[in-house]
Amino acid sequence: MHPPDSRRSWLTRWWSSPRERVLGVFALLVVALASLTLSRSMTSLSQAAFASSWRLNKVGAHVNPFRTRRALLDSGLPIYDLKIKPAELRKVDGIVSEASRRGVLGDDLKQWSKAEFVRGTETRKVKVRVRGDLPLHWRGERKSWRVRFRDEEPLDGRSEINFIVTADSKALSEYFTNAVFRELGVLTLRDEYAVLRINGVPRGVYYVVEHPTAAMLAHRGRMESSVFTRPVGMFKEQVTDGDPMAVRALQALRDFEDDPTEERFRAATAVTDMDDYVRFLAGTTLFASDHTYLAGDNHKVYYDASRGQFARIAWDVLPRRLWTPVPTGLNRYRNAIDLFEVFPMSEFRKAVLTSDAWCCWRNHVLWDLVRDDRLLEELDDRYERLELPLWADVMGAGDEPDRIATLRRTVARNIAHIQRCLSNNRGRLRVRQENVRTASLQFTIESLSGI
Repeated sequence: MHPPDSRRSWLTRWWSSPRERVLGVFALLVVALASLTLSRSMTSLSQAAFASSWRLNKVGAHVNPFRTRRALLDSGLPIYDLKIKPAELRKVDGIVSEASRRGVLGDDLKQWSKAEFVRGTETRKVKVRVRGDLPLHWRGERKSWRVRFRDEEPLDGRSEINFIVTADSKALSEYFTNAVFRELGVLTLRDEYAVLRINGVPRGVYYVVEHPTAAMLAHRGRMESSVFTRPVGMFKEQVTDGDPMAVRALQALRDFEDDPTEERFRAATAVTDMDDYVRFLAGTTLFASDHTYLAGDNHKVYYDASRGQFARIAWDVLPRRLWTPVPTGLNRYRNAIDLFEVFPMSEFRKAVLTSDAWCCWRNHVLWDLVRDDRLLEELDDRYERLELPLWADVMGAGDEPDRIATLRRTVARNIAHIQRCLSNNRGRLRVRQENVRTASLQFTIESLSGI
């Protein structure tokens, strides 16, 4: 027997035939790649490479080995679990099938099922149902859900929360718009992003937002009272039901919409917290939102019975780009901000914005909001921690990074446009020779800043 040749490579010592060497090297590469997928730094590098394009990102959902459940679950987002029995899931499947046939999830299909909600070591008995009127919320493998907790077991003071799929247009933008409205002092709903698992299977990243309830109002130090919402063409009363004072106050707003007289405008302002409304206008002006006025869908108002006035709830604010003409006068500058010529708005909003006093007040609040770059810095901070989990979520639409980038461009353009309009001042001087000894000077200043 000859001693082993020390000059032989480790490949030939381990595997003698060429076929064994090929298979052996392939197996080592597979093990090495599997090990690398456990590395957070390698996952981050892969995310940076693939997330540069949403199309490349979509392809990577199927072939990129670094988009793993571990990357999603280790992203730092809260992890919530729903445990739903098979019989209850079959009930949900039947509801979704009927909704698909109709094309809409009607009120008669919004039926609750029993489930368990788990957060860490906490387990709560809850009721769940599919949420959202339109198919994007429930057609497909991933669905939007509403979870209702028992009165004695709320989740951090939240009695109902919604898990909304990121395919919904507001599921990404609302996280930032809510932050802006909170800064303005406008009522908002608490929100966050979280990973949802159903019966142990990760369903990806969801936008989690509370539902308007008595618990929501109590958390903000507001008395329990009516919240009116207008989902599709009609108002519904939430939290409390049948409050005659709230209904009469709402009618004052609706009367002005039907017949915008000066007397009815005074009645409408009397039942409106105008400080709150002006701040609400500043936010919706920044985002060029036409989705939150009284005559539009998804408008939410809270009736403070202790004051007899309405406050707005920021909800479903869809940011869009401001119209950018070349203004030639004060009215043109005003229209460039308020979009009078682009989309219809409620008579009440129009009346407030065409009042010099109210409009000037709104402009001062708006200027404080956009005078520097802090909003863009806040936007970047809020979405930075979402980059990795949204990329790792293979059940997502795949275009979430691109939509966030579009949101940032829209906000940046709107801020720059509002700054140009509010900082522009035009002065005119008229000299009149009264007689040989006397002349008069008349100054006229056109400005949205109220000088």
